[in-house]
Amino acid sequence: MGKCYYLSKPRKVVWVANRDKPIPHSDTPSGVFAIKKDGKLKVLDGDGVVHWYSDIKTSSSSAGRAVKLIDSGNVVLSDNISGEILWESFRNPTDTFLAGIKMDETLTLTSWLSSVDPMSGNYTFKQDEDNENHYITRENAVVRYWSSKESEGTPDKMTDAVFSLLSNFSSKTTNSKGLYKRKPIKIPLSRDEDTGLLVLSFSRKILYYLNPNASSPNWRAPQDRCSVSKASGKFGSCNINNAFMCKCC
Repeated sequence: MGKCYYLSKPRKVVWVANRDKPIPHSDTPSGVFAIKKDGKLKVLDGDGVVHWYSDIKTSSSSAGRAVKLIDSGNVVLSDNISGEILWESFRNPTDTFLAGIKMDETLTLTSWLSSVDPMSGNYTFKQDEDNENHYITRENAVVRYWSSKESEGTPDKMTDAVFSLLSNFSSKTTNSKGLYKRKPIKIPLSRDEDTGLLVLSFSRKILYYLNPNASSPNWRAPQDRCSVSKASGKFGSCNINNAFMCKCC
């Protein structure tokens, strides 16, 4: 079960609930996305087997609970009596960062396995824990692949629009402890600038689209093989225009 931009061509999927446990094709017509008796949002197949459920700390009863798909693209499970938001897809993204999501050190984007398989891939994108106000892509959650810190002064430099999107169009961002940290970014001057999206593609690239329905990104990184972290090792230099890309210094 997933969500995509309405009438986008080609279809642009921005979130998949049961990405790591798909329902077999033969059962697709009888798949269910619903709030069950324990109060959790679940994806089940025709036999009642759970393929995904919302990870919420407290669950009691489905009474008084509702799920909504908001125009922003956020899927929200809430308590209609208290108004409390119990779970939302904006805090549990897959490979796509939409306008309205708030990036902090607890949030991670994980690439698709391939262009047609939304299963969790090998690459993650998150805040750089070693460099404040910067972001990092890792391979297999360990190996540093690309860093916004290392890309400063290069064509890969992260643009103000991307920083603005990741900060939810604010000059401040919060961490999980509720503390504020300043970010030197440009605040958008019109609503046209706050509708973009960022995708961590299966091909290891970070793609930013100002227009979510556009076919080509406005910014991408890394732009070539020399833009990758330590492309030529610790003591080498890299030039994509050379016959041999790397050489020793």
